[in-house]
Amino acid sequence: MQRQFELIITKEVSRFSRNILDAISYTRRLKEMGVGVIFLNDGISTLETDAELRLGIMASVAQEESRKTSERVRWGQMRKMERGIVFGRSLLGYDVKGGTLSIEPEGAEIVRIIYDMYLHNRVGVRAIAQALSASKTATKSGGFNWSGATVLKILKNEKYCGDLIQKKTVTVDYLTHKKKANRNGDRIIIPGHHEPIISRADWEAVQHELARRSPKKDNTEAGGNRYALSGRISCAGCKTVYLCRTRTGKDGKCYRAWTCSQCRCTLRQRQLREEDLVLCVRTIMASMDIDRLLNSLRSVIMDIICNQERSATAQKKNIIHIENKKINLIDAFVSGDVSREEYCSVKAQYDGELAKCCAALDRIKEADTGGRTAEMLQIMSLMASGDDPDSDFYLALVNKINVIGADDIEILLKGQAGKWTVIFWNDKK
Repeated sequence: MQRQFELIITKEVSRFSRNILDAISYTRRLKEMGVGVIFLNDGISTLETDAELRLGIMASVAQEESRKTSERVRWGQMRKMERGIVFGRSLLGYDVKGGTLSIEPEGAEIVRIIYDMYLHNRVGVRAIAQALSASKTATKSGGFNWSGATVLKILKNEKYCGDLIQKKTVTVDYLTHKKKANRNGDRIIIPGHHEPIISRADWEAVQHELARRSPKKDNTEAGGNRYALSGRISCAGCKTVYLCRTRTGKDGKCYRAWTCSQCRCTLRQRQLREEDLVLCVRTIMASMDIDRLLNSLRSVIMDIICNQERSATAQKKNIIHIENKKINLIDAFVSGDVSREEYCSVKAQYDGELAKCCAALDRIKEADTGGRTAEMLQIMSLMASGDDPDSDFYLALVNKINVIGADDIEILLKGQAGKWTVIFWNDKK
């Protein structure tokens, strides 16, 4: 472009470009500037009159060869992924060398701290990032600037519980090499692939907590969904949504309190202890007609049944998908694209995946939630009577709490008509 060269000598067309459009367009631009391109092995010079025709033919051949090479490479990578060979870079807590994952102790300890803060100390991802940055904890890249997105990615990464999921992205075009998220369900999933940093129980608990705290798509309530009562308590005076704060009592024990931090009305100094709100809901539940309440809670059972049916459908689809892959493997073996050793190895991998899917489907069928409705209703009866010790259950029943005055609040429960007014005195119900 700066006119410093008059001629470009190339071994062959495939070394100049494997995209016919690029080959034609760039040689045209060079020719307009008086720069010629000579392809030695192909005997083509763009300064000749018939060069573009021959160049187009050879570029088409090079492009087709690029496509075939891309397919062969992709097929080979898939077979390696199915054998458990790891593709990708090292991450916090793990080093990737020679296609294997090994624990890196210092990074692993940081990962454990992040999971412990989120799950047991109930600290949000942004607060965790701020704490790590303030303590000068090094990131994987060696910096000290943590973000909530980085912490969230660590909390969602299945590798930390020992599982391996590959082919999360796919190349949509071998010419442009653009990638996109793989949402077709043909990922390579290998449970228990390597030594975990986080126990599976803790990892699954974190995933459940992430789902519970995440805002719903149609959520119009302030405060997100971090706690069971987030966005559900508001001040009747200034309409401000209450926020949750962790306080320390005189006895040294921590407790959660909901306050209207921006309130400028007479209720500004009013705070609600979460334990008091649980007591309120338990008392309301105990005073209700149990049969009427259980009828309204049957939807919970139906949701569980629907979830099981969806899980069963997903496992059936996985079984069909694996069976199709086995058929394709047989075709590749018959056509001579794979050796007998490769065929036996990949087939054993497919058979293992198929056995796991069938076992999962059997477990779903054995659960038979639909046939255990009576047992579940009995458990719900215990909860509805106010005798269940699980505080989260009662908090999840709250639809709205309106703080009317300094000494009284109004509680509305989900799926229940009517309101309940609670009067406080001396901070006791």
